[in-house]
Amino acid sequence: MQIPNPHEHRLTLAIDPGTRQMGVAVYDYTTIHKTFTIKGPGKIKDADLRFMEMLGMLEEQLGNTLRCEFCEHSHLDMVFEDPQYIRLKGKARPIEPLFRAAGMLHYWGRNYGMSVHRYKVGQIKLGISGRTAASKTEIERIVTTILPDAPPNATDDVYDALSIGMFHLDQRFPGCFGTALPYVEL
Repeated sequence: MQIPNPHEHRLTLAIDPGTRQMGVAVYDYTTIHKTFTIKGPGKIKDADLRFMEMLGMLEEQLGNTLRCEFCEHSHLDMVFEDPQYIRLKGKARPIEPLFRAAGMLHYWGRNYGMSVHRYKVGQIKLGISGRTAASKTEIERIVTTILPDAPPNATDDVYDALSIGMFHLDQRFPGCFGTALPYVEL
């Protein structure tokens, strides 16, 4: 990915982390610059090693946007979804490999000098749709309504990354997408 002079851009790297697949969206202020999905190598069974491999793939995709050639600093804001708990047999249990992946992602971003922001899923859904129980389909519909240049056949992970970036940008610059969030259809 080539950005000629990162000093002239407001770049946000939005990630929906996963230990098998990760959705990525790069915003230049409110314009979608690039979206892609990173799939972890299936032959690597250890979730931590697989995620480290995925971070390497992410670095390849981002190229020169990771660190500015002029000032040796990152101009990216990185935002990602904080892992959720799952319920098994009536008990809430954390998804350990995903928590470790989130920790690795946080460290990776800070190592490059990025500002790093984590948001809970319910917080993002509430900020986008006005409801913490909004479905994936509802969030995707809102994303494609507000962002007409969103890729039409992207993976769920990419739509999640787009919504994370949208939520973060609206928090920093309220109304920046030309409509108030949460988006309420009349």
